[in-house]
Amino acid sequence: MYCPNCGSFIDEFSKECEKCGYQINGNENSNQSDVIDAEFTEETVKEETIYDKTDYNFNSNQNNENTTLNNGIKVLLVAITVLFGGLGPIIGLISGIVLMGKPYEDHRSFGKLLVILSIVLFAISFLCCCLGGFIDIFLALFTAY
Repeated sequence: MYCPNCGSFIDEFSKECEKCGYQINGNENSNQSDVIDAEFTEETVKEETIYDKTDYNFNSNQNNENTTLNNGIKVLLVAITVLFGGLGPIIGLISGIVLMGKPYEDHRSFGKLLVILSIVLFAISFLCCCLGGFIDIFLALFTAY
């Protein structure tokens, strides 16, 4: 048992603490309430330590490597989407739709980013094609005369 005043170890049948002199004597009920049981305290500390370190998500240990998308894969997908002309945005759009269907938040958010990037690149390509066609028509009209 431990002394409730100073925390030092005392004998179970002692009437006072040898270190601080705290009086433990009295009726049987006050003895039990004043003295801290060492085994109970150690078990409580062990249980609290275990509970603090316990991960309550039972699936996290099995699929921990799949919860986030590797940064190298993200860079590669964005580079393919941006650099490979008309085929890149199609690959980005398909990859984004597939990633949006995954159960992990990181995959879904990156999938949304790929879809938005692909749509923006499609729009820019369309505008450039239209603008190039108009410039070609305009130059053909003025150079014919």
